Amino acid sequence: MLAAANRRCELCAQPGADVADHRTPIRAGGDPWAKSNLRCLCRRCHHAETFGRRATRPRAWVEWDRRWKARIR
Repeated sequence: MLAAANRRCELCAQPGADVADHRTPIRAGGDPWAKSNLRCLCRRCHHAETFGRRATRPRAWVEWDRRWKARIR
């Protein structure tokens, strides 16, 4: 997938995309393997997208994250 996108970030168009990101998060019902649900992002854009989504997630997801992270530490 990264090779097909010529390793360019789909948001900022800079070279060096090395992260595959789900357009629709798996938790929100996105298909984890569908090519149409994946996009190539650079680390900076992936970080911004991920933390931007977290700010708008339902409270239940935030609680789930907190419990999961505590469990794997």
